[in-house]
Amino acid sequence: MENSFEFKKPKAIITFDGANLILSRGGGIGNFGMEKEETINVKEIIDVETSDPVSIIPGFIKFSFKGKNSGNYVFYFKKNEQEKVNELLQKIESLKNEYLTADDLANIESVKAQITEEQEQKEQERLEAKAEAKVEKDLHKATRTLEKSGAICPKCHSEKVMVLGETINNFQLEKHSQAQLCLVGLELLRG
Repeated sequence: MENSFEFKKPKAIITFDGANLILSRGGGIGNFGMEKEETINVKEIIDVETSDPVSIIPGFIKFSFKGKNSGNYVFYFKKNEQEKVNELLQKIESLKNEYLTADDLANIESVKAQITEEQEQKEQERLEAKAEAKVEKDLHKATRTLEKSGAICPKCHSEKVMVLGETINNFQLEKHSQAQLCLVGLELLRG
């Protein structure tokens, strides 16, 4: 099996040196914060994810790892390079079998579980925030409907007790709202 894998468009080279992967890139690689060359040990790799390229859209191979530079490296490849990617994945798997101890594997699984838990927690928080925003929006909409119908005071939201257009101390309500205001709402409006 090859010891070096080169992706031509865009240019990227992945070389194996013992338990290390040396990741080199040319211009235009869409990876995250990667220098010209990076070395990561197979023990640091938490996950390797790939996508199949569809027509002219490039696929990617993503290395997720935990180490001194915890993060991801992403390399893109074209449809005709899928076989090469499969060979690369086999090579990484063989290195894991060769260099990783049971403790290493347990540590990787622990980190993966932690990452999954964090992602699930973020997703839960996002869904809760979305639900709260919807409740707030629905409440606002319902309140506006009641205000427009004159069922409640548009300022303090208590039930109406005044007639639209009535003047109190030369204060004409209809200049400020087409809904009816209660006395408390009138004071709030006059501020």
